[in-house]
Amino acid sequence: EWDSLWDLSIKADALYECPHDANGSRLGPLVPYAGKDSQGRNLVGEVYFNFAMIEQHVALVARFAELVSLQITVVHELREANTIIGIPDGGRTFGQEVARVTGKRFVYPSKVEREKAPGAVKAEFDLVFKRAELFQGETVIVTDDVHNNFNNTDEVLRSIPHGVKVVGLCSALNRSPRI
Repeated sequence: EWDSLWDLSIKADALYECPHDANGSRLGPLVPYAGKDSQGRNLVGEVYFNFAMIEQHVALVARFAELVSLQITVVHELREANTIIGIPDGGRTFGQEVARVTGKRFVYPSKVEREKAPGAVKAEFDLVFKRAELFQGETVIVTDDVHNNFNNTDEVLRSIPHGVKVVGLCSALNRSPRI
């Protein structure tokens, strides 16, 4: 039996911790986090969590969602929310499971590739609600698998129509310097 999410993550090969010697000196590499912060810096850290490894095990995603759902039930605004929005890609998997556990409606935006800027190597995407509609007066919780720098979250928040109220954010892990 796996007791903790930490144990679950280690067994799913989703967690890396930089090893240290007895004096606290690093014995292994630091890890880069996805994306850049608002100042254009790539952040690094000593712990890396790869939710893609969790996603391969439906029961593990369910366990993360069950524990997050317990937190949702104790906050009135979250408990009363109508809909869970999942941010692609990992937040979509995680959000759908949170919606299932909480009995809420589930929607997600699609990734639409932007035209590449001259010299750009990496494709960039807009997040657009194409498959499901958000409704006037609806209250929503936005989910992501891992919060790093909130860039995708900010983009989703900008794409939510006027009259839809965001009452919370949730994730399997927040490793961002922002709350």
